[in-house]
This record gives sequence, C-alpha cells and structure tokens, in this order.
Amino acid sequence: MVDSTVFTYTNKDFINDVCSVQQTRSRFDIALRSRWTEKRNAGLFRYHLDDLETRILPGPCSYIAQLNIMRGIERRKPQEILSVRQNFDPKQFNFNQINPKELLLELLKESESSCEARCHRNGSKRKCKVIINVSPLEFGHCLLVPEPDRCHPQILTHLAVQMGIETVLLSADPGFRVGFNSLGGFASVNHLHLHGYYLNHQLRIETSPAEPILSMCGSQSPHQCESYT
Repeated sequence: MVDSTVFTYTNKDFINDVCSVQQTRSRFDIALRSRWTEKRNAGLFRYHLDDLETRILPGPCSYIAQLNIMRGIERRKPQEILSVRQNFDPKQFNFNQINPKELLLELLKESESSCEARCHRNGSKRKCKVIINVSPLEFGHCLLVPEPDRCHPQILTHLAVQMGIETVLLSADPGFRVGFNSLGGFASVNHLHLHGYYLNHQLRIETSPAEPILSMCGSQSPHQCESYT
C-alpha cells in the first residue's frame, strides 16, 4: 500500500521562474493546499484564520504588518531560551511528539545521481516532514522539519537550507515563502524547523539588489566550476 503522505520529487520538478507560470499550481502546491485545508476543516488548528487586517507600512522598506490577535493568545508558550546555540532537550516539547494527524507530507527526493544513489543504499536517505503550524500566520502555514528523528536544535544546517530552497522551487506560486527564525528570534520550539506559508504581498527582499559574497569558482573559468547543492 502506497503512503499517500509521501511526496516524491526530483530536480525536474523545480520551477525556476514563477513569473512565467500563468495561474497554475504545481503538484506540490496542490498537495500542500488540499491537505492543509483538510486539517483546517478537521479542527486541528487552535483558531480560524478569518480576514486578517493587513497593512503596508509607509516608508522605503514597505514592511507588511498584520494583526493576528489569536496567535498572540493561543500560541504555544515559548521554551526558555538562554543561548542561540542551546542544546536540544528531549524533555521539552518537540516535533516528534505531535499528533500524527498534524502531518501534511513527507518530502522525499528521488535519487538522480550516483552520489545520491550511494547515500540511499547506505541508509542515509534524507527525510523532511511537513506538518501544520497549529497557530498559523497565513493560509498554508506549515513547518518543515528536516530529519526530525535526529533531534537537531534550532540551528541552521546545510540540509535545512537546501530543503528550504527546494521547497520554494517546488511551488509555482510566487506567494509561497519559506523562512527561519532562530532561538532568541521568536522561535518557540528548540527543534530544527523552517516555516512555509502563502503570502500574497511582495517582500522588499525580492527586489533588493544583491551580489555574491563568496565565489565558489575562484579563478577558474565558469565551465570548470563545480556545482554545489
């Protein structure tokens, strides 16, 4: 019997230019949105997301402000944080303790290279669970939890960054966002996770000028550069 929660994908599923997609949704969008709606209708959230009051604040940064009173009231009480590098504490709440009904998807990337195939044969197949945020900010608000059984603290890892980027690339919706908040940055659970949700407002970071801070190529010509993923 096939597990319907497992979402398999390859690099061919990535959408690199969402602006070229005309009002269509990817397989990932369809799966995430439909399952999130099912969980909402089943009453698994702590409150309903009614029409939230949203404003674009005046000023050059165009910050987006949203009034979500119920999140302030119903959100899980944050754990005591003493350091941004605080160790994982199995006695505290973590995402291995959630209600199984809160699981949306389990992301599984199919091997496309010999390196990935070797990793899979060695039993180190990476896993990333997608679960609902029971105190949501926006429609589709979910948590990406890489390798939950390894009990990583809320400190970014290479895999977490990669999973965040790949999840964004799996969506055809330009409003799908992925973000990370650290300990001391309003993270309430010290168990590695990222946030994903749909927000139909442009963020300043999307159009801000940027430049590379580290070249992976050095003095090599472009065709000699290795690909780092």
